[in-house]
Amino acid sequence: MGLDEMHPRVLRELADEVVKPLSIMSEKSCQSSGVPTDWKRGNITPIFNKGKKKDLRTYRPVSITSLPGKIMEQILLETVENKKVISDSQHSFMKGKLCLTNFVAFYNGVTVLVDKGRATDIIYWELYKAFDSVLHNIL
Repeated sequence: MGLDEMHPRVLRELADEVVKPLSIMSEKSCQSSGVPTDWKRGNITPIFNKGKKKDLRTYRPVSITSLPGKIMEQILLETVENKKVISDSQHSFMKGKLCLTNFVAFYNGVTVLVDKGRATDIIYWELYKAFDSVLHNIL
């Protein structure tokens, strides 16, 4: 369930009824370059990731938002992907493009450079802690 406490089944069963209002809201959002205030709200909830459950560092923050907002976000994402707005080099958070596929593409690129005898410098910057952490003092 989303922040609005609406069960996904409600929207699924009432899809024929809610499609028109959601479509109007989406169109107005595009015209005004903004979204309804309720769609911007979210509850940050710590979700267990891996490791010991008693260790607060093993939790990651997840934002629980409204269900209609999530639906519109998914529609927008699919539209952006279909129109090729996002570069093919974008990995992670994209359907079918994992961090692993990013690594394989990078490795292939470096291999081509090395095979051609080109000098290649690599800087590895591990960012997982920036995205996979929780402010422990707010739990």
